[in-house]
Amino acid sequence: MAAGSEATTPVILAAGAGGEEGEHVKPFTPEKAKEIIMSLQQPAIFCNMVFDWPARHWNAKYLSEVLHGKRIRFRMGMKS
Repeated sequence: MAAGSEATTPVILAAGAGGEEGEHVKPFTPEKAKEIIMSLQQPAIFCNMVFDWPARHWNAKYLSEVLHGKRIRFRMGMKS
């Protein structure tokens, strides 16, 4: 096998949610996440970091309204 072709296992970076059940607490600040990303030498998975991102709630109707009819190529769902 050639150098660099080995499969790498991602590092999973997460912390407990803490607080009451259902309460969302990010395990890292954006600045700390960037610091971690810049120091890693392998892929990483950050858990519990995007629960408050507005894009999680976007749908086709919302994007249609925001883009005012501008056509954009995209795919929803699995490629197969």
